[in-house]
Amino acid sequence: MKIGIQGGKGSFSEEAAKTFAKNHGVKDYEIVYLISSMAVLEGIESESVKFGIFAMENAQGGVVIESVEALAEHRCKIIEMFHILVNQNKTHSNLYHHYKMCVLIPNHRNYTAF
Repeated sequence: MKIGIQGGKGSFSEEAAKTFAKNHGVKDYEIVYLISSMAVLEGIESESVKFGIFAMENAQGGVVIESVEALAEHRCKIIEMFHILVNQNKTHSNLYHHYKMCVLIPNHRNYTAF
């Protein structure tokens, strides 16, 4: 099963994809690094990925505008939203960020078990 994400290797979206797979008991998956929210939605529409994951909100910066703009241009279904806590270990203190992640499928497809 392919999961397309916003961001590259080591990104918060990669961590979210691993969390999503673990929460649903999925062991056989491949993360596809699509970098942008727009590319994730294009991957969903073309069905080159089964699920798409990107950030919708960052506790520090608010709504992720890139994701909102991409959603305005594409039709899809949001099947799940969840939070991840990311520890950005800075030199002398830990800095934590909360991200609200969005899991998407094509608009015409019904959500079924994995």
